[in-house]
Amino acid sequence: MSKTLSFQEILKLVAFVPSYRQGEGQGLWLFFGDGGNQWFAQGLRPFVNQLCGLFAVDRQQARQQFGPLLGQVNLVPLALTPFLIFFPVKVQKPVVSGDPAYGYFRLRSVLRLDTESSCILNLEGGHRVTVCQSLRKIRGHMRAAKKLEAFLIDQLCQTLDGKGHLLLLEVGQPAGRRRWAEEAGEDGARKEIL
Repeated sequence: MSKTLSFQEILKLVAFVPSYRQGEGQGLWLFFGDGGNQWFAQGLRPFVNQLCGLFAVDRQQARQQFGPLLGQVNLVPLALTPFLIFFPVKVQKPVVSGDPAYGYFRLRSVLRLDTESSCILNLEGGHRVTVCQSLRKIRGHMRAAKKLEAFLIDQLCQTLDGKGHLLLLEVGQPAGRRRWAEEAGEDGARKEIL
């Protein structure tokens, strides 16, 4: 099985949950928004590092930056983009000390929380994942992720001009384009440089 996911697969990802499989050891169950799931024979930490590398996120720096904003040191949500935020929830008791206990769930893919005999997260794609935390704790993790999302969207909006174009903060011009050139053509009109 491949050790990497395509960018499109990552965008469809709604949760990744550590699990132990007899004969294979620790790995992850990946749940996708189209209803599919996949066993991924890779540990949680290398998988998160791979995601962070793909989105150019320094996980340690993000924890240091967002932890104080959220008032927590541990279990800081994983923000890959302002619209792709995963929050941690305890999904299993570690078999051996050092085994991962927390899975990550995409904030905007949680449709409903059920509390039958245990807490169940209902996800986009029809997935139902039983977790080992109380409804109160899960809601706390979701509130932290929503607060982080609002902060990141606010930061993004500050880099946009009134027309929705990204601005280069130092020069105040749209990113990726140059403004009108002051060169005059033979007819005296300005020419647009793209």
